[in-house]
Amino acid sequence: MAVCCLLLATAGCTGPRAEGASAQAAAASAPAAVAAPVSSSAGTSAPVAPSTAGQRTSPSELPTPLRIVEIGDSLGEDLGFGLHDVLREVDGVELTQAAKGNSGLVQPQYYDWPTHLSQLLSEDHPDVVVVFLGANDVQDFYDGGVYRQFATAGWSQAYAQRVATVMQEATDAGAKVLWVGMPIMKSATFSSSMTKLNAIYQEQAALHPGVSYFPSWDLFTDAAGNYARVAQVDGESVALRTADGVHITFGTGGAGADVLASAVVDALPGLLAS
Repeated sequence: MAVCCLLLATAGCTGPRAEGASAQAAAASAPAAVAAPVSSSAGTSAPVAPSTAGQRTSPSELPTPLRIVEIGDSLGEDLGFGLHDVLREVDGVELTQAAKGNSGLVQPQYYDWPTHLSQLLSEDHPDVVVVFLGANDVQDFYDGGVYRQFATAGWSQAYAQRVATVMQEATDAGAKVLWVGMPIMKSATFSSSMTKLNAIYQEQAALHPGVSYFPSWDLFTDAAGNYARVAQVDGESVALRTADGVHITFGTGGAGADVLASAVVDALPGLLAS
């Protein structure tokens, strides 16, 4: 398993993708998203509201020691780099960047997240698991020999069970879960698919105590609610998204991952106190 574990403020990190402009170029080629047309509340409270893209949050109020495992697809890798940037000066916070490009919950034969998460939980004993995936899951799949077409009722039910499995596995191990919703995409069709996935994530989070859903959507929109590739951050215009209209910038490519990570970190004290 390609993971990056560091004790922040004391160690450096080389994650699953190299930092810098060359890594942004690599990120633009994944995930291989498949274009497709597109009940109760026993868990934690309403979704955690994100900060605006122009605000930079401080991680100084995080309780320590704190162990965080972050999993996901290639967008999860982007978030992992942002979390590293935001948390690297914080003593007592241990971050494991375990996202895997091209992964998701639809094709476990490629990467079985419940199996890999089980290993991470047993080795790292995290206080929090941050999940950021879904861009590769816009596709049909077989479930127990039954063909499920994307966004149909059967597909949604089967996919929701896979989401629930990950949530339950983490909380059974004593971790809280922050499930980060997929961001708006440049493609309106792809964005529509993301809203379908986000509805499942939010619904399942409400059904699982110890799990909160974190919407990332508004962090990457303009004042009119449209997809925004750039935003004002600390008084400067910076790129939030890569040229493919899917991935999030990091390192020399832009500040999108730092913006998202800052908002995620800002949500952790409330999650931990729940």
